[in-house]
Amino acid sequence: GSTMLIMMEMSRNDMAANSGATGPMMLNFFRLTTILMVPILTQFDAALLCYWTANNTLTMAQTATLKYKPVMDALGIWEKPKPVPGVSDHEAPSITDEIAKLMKRVQGQVTDEQQRLQLHNRSVETKKKSLQMMNAAKQQEQQEQQQQQQQARGRTGRTRHRGPSS
Repeated sequence: GSTMLIMMEMSRNDMAANSGATGPMMLNFFRLTTILMVPILTQFDAALLCYWTANNTLTMAQTATLKYKPVMDALGIWEKPKPVPGVSDHEAPSITDEIAKLMKRVQGQVTDEQQRLQLHNRSVETKKKSLQMMNAAKQQEQQEQQQQQQQARGRTGRTRHRGPSS
């Protein structure tokens, strides 16, 4: 199980790049499958375990060797082509990055740029609403003051008018 997981981590960028948008999700699925297979594989014969371990170790060595630039040049292996415009070519997250992101998500912390933008937009909207409410409250208060002033003027005008006629 561990050699299979190490092999996947060694080639995670190639796996994610070849699968487009679903690459990271597929990578996480394969990681989970590898971990879940360990209890099942304990029931298999030891000879099969030895075969898989040896095979995975040789495959890891081959993968590491073929990624080495002088070996690629000596064997005539092309470099990875440039990404198509509009397609992201970022590295796939490692298993430790994924676990850290999961822990942050469980704790309610922001884990990616999209969540950061959503939180920012929510805070801007909240500020807008609070400013609108404050402005509406000020306008209502001003209207009430104007009505009170008009009522006070009306009362003083009546008393002045009544005073001289008596």
